[in-house]
Amino acid sequence: MTKATILLAVLLFVAGRPSAQITVNGPSTATNVPIGKAKSVGSTIAELYYLVNGRDTTCILMYENAKFKDTKPKVFDFQSVSFKPWDGTVEKLYQVFKSVFAEGNRDNKSFRVSITLGRENVSIGHYKSLGFTMAEFRSEKGFFRVTEKQTDKLFGK
Repeated sequence: MTKATILLAVLLFVAGRPSAQITVNGPSTATNVPIGKAKSVGSTIAELYYLVNGRDTTCILMYENAKFKDTKPKVFDFQSVSFKPWDGTVEKLYQVFKSVFAEGNRDNKSFRVSITLGRENVSIGHYKSLGFTMAEFRSEKGFFRVTEKQTDKLFGK
């Protein structure tokens, strides 16, 4: 055998092997368990739910990125933050959102709390628009804003 034939055989062996880009494992057994949803004029701002897969539970906070809210044409950019709901994390997150509306913070434009949620650094702070105080959630991916009533709905209260 010549060197060229051996090289060709090796190349065909290496290149000819199927390498799957996708593997279908069958239908997912994960179940979405809703906690709550914040809406404005029928449109969803943010949604909070548990994703239960066997013994594993993850909490997902999904939101429409307000960065693109008023673009023409409309851009739909949905983002999410996932975290484990251990040690009352959902209730603690609710309390951070509600702290924006507390007596001393309601009019404090510089009020902002930075936290780590799952693996992401996020902040929740004060935002005022047209006389309404809102909680503004920010991550590296984007942001959304909710009123106190929408916060309660988001957390199923």
